Amino acid sequence: YESYSRAAMSIHHDKVLPEDYLKTFITSYNENKGQWYVDYEQDKTLQYSSRTVELPLSKLVIGLANGWAINEGEKVMFFSSKQIRSAYHQMLEAGMTPRGFMFWVIGEEGNNGIEYARELASILKPREVTNSALHPAATSDL
Repeated sequence: YESYSRAAMSIHHDKVLPEDYLKTFITSYNENKGQWYVDYEQDKTLQYSSRTVELPLSKLVIGLANGWAINEGEKVMFFSSKQIRSAYHQMLEAGMTPRGFMFWVIGEEGNNGIEYARELASILKPREVTNSALHPAATSDL
C-alpha cells in the first residue's frame, strides 16, 4: 500500500507548522474559488473532455488519517485535535470554513488513544439534534 501526502511533505520536510498548513490550504482553496482544471484527455479511455471543475468551500470536507497514522513516519500526516482546532478557529474567524472533516478509517477509531469522532464533533460543535428533530411524528398531535 503506497501513500503520499502533500501535507506530510510540507510539514516534515519544509517544516511548516501543521495548523499553518491547514490554514494555508483552506486560504489557497478559497482564493482559487475551489476551481481546478482537470486534463481528462490525458486518459483517452475516459472519453471525457478536459474542463474546469468546481467545488465550493461550503462542500469541501477535509480528509484526515486517524490514530493509525501516528506510527507511519513521514509517509502520511497525522494532525492532532489541538492542531485541527487551532486551524479551524482561525478559518472560522476569517470566514473560510470547510463543510467539515472526515477521517479514515472507522475501524481504527481509538487506536493510539485517538478518538477523532468525539474530538472533531467537539471542534465543529454541531447543533444538538433532539429526538423531536429526528422523529417529528413522535411529538405531533396525530
